[in-house]
Formats: sequence, C-alpha cells, structure tokens
Amino acid sequence: MYYYGYQNYAAGVIGILVLAVGPILLRGGDELILLLVMQVKTTREIHQKLTQMTEERGPAAAPGRQQPAPETAAPAAEKSAVPCRENQAMSHCPACGTWYRASSDRCPVCGRRPEGKE
Repeated sequence: MYYYGYQNYAAGVIGILVLAVGPILLRGGDELILLLVMQVKTTREIHQKLTQMTEERGPAAAPGRQQPAPETAAPAAEKSAVPCRENQAMSHCPACGTWYRASSDRCPVCGRRPEGKE
C-alpha cells in the first residue's frame, strides 16, 4: 500500500528546503523593496529641497527651467517674503556644507554660527 521510493524522499527534502529557505528569501525580497522605497523617498525630498531653494533665489538661479509668463510671475513675486538679490554675499557652513546668506547669524540647516561671529 505504501510506496517507498526516491520520489517521495525527494519531495520530502524539497519540502523541508522550502520551509527552511522560503522565509529567508521572502525577507530578503522584502528588504530590497524597502530599500527601493527609501531611495525614492530620499530622492524626492532632495528634489523638493532643491526646488524650494532655487525658487527662493529667483528664476536666474535655475537656468535649465523655463521662465514663467509675466502675468503668473507677478503673484509669485508678491508671495516671496525674502527679496531676491543677485550680488548677495554667501557664507559656507563647514559643518553641513550649506551655502546661506552672509547676513544670517546662523546656518538655517544645522544652526551653527559662522566662525567669525561665535
């Protein structure tokens, strides 16, 4: 009634291997998907920061972008609380590497004071 052959033995070994290795493979695949999601999220955050920084500096700071039409540029200029100055002195933060206005008393990213003003 019972058949003892290599086919049943092979099926048992394959079943044990699937039970042992399957969860490991699933976990590895899950980690790879999470890494991809984190990379996309980080890239989007960097893009949003750079877009915000170039919009604050005005259209001259982003040469690759198209200039908006004059009727749409006026309301955007009114919303900006910081006036745009082309020949503005900039300072470099040695802690985080951010460029910011020299008139600022500290770095807007990490909060470190400039070396001369400490």
